[in-house]
Amino acid sequence: MSALVNLVLQLVDIVGVHLPPWVFPVALAAFAAFLLPARVRGERANRARRLLLRASAAGSVAERDRLEAEAVTEVRGDPHGLLTIASWAVERGRYPLAQAVLQNPKLLNHPERRKLLARMDEAKPLDTQSLMQRVLRERD
Repeated sequence: MSALVNLVLQLVDIVGVHLPPWVFPVALAAFAAFLLPARVRGERANRARRLLLRASAAGSVAERDRLEAEAVTEVRGDPHGLLTIASWAVERGRYPLAQAVLQNPKLLNHPERRKLLARMDEAKPLDTQSLMQRVLRERD
């Protein structure tokens, strides 16, 4: 790290700008503070993913539902976290959870939401009524 600091200071001196020695650490701290919210959102999504993994191995339906609800509250309405949960649910066939998450108002116009809904629609078992609805939709 100190080599990087020295390199930047030498480049600044070559350009002819003379900065006090405290400028680089302050700029580095400001940059870290700027990136902190994205890092926090990513960590919340990771915690939600871990909760969902525990939910998939839960012994009872009540325990699974509790862990899934805890994962949804962990992301606190963040679109990235909600999409993480919804894609996990679609991959594992947990369509009720995916439907509940995708109904969040923050995701209504998100393009990934449409993709997940299409994947769920394709994976549904075919019965006469759903087949008829699909045919009528394609006809329009």
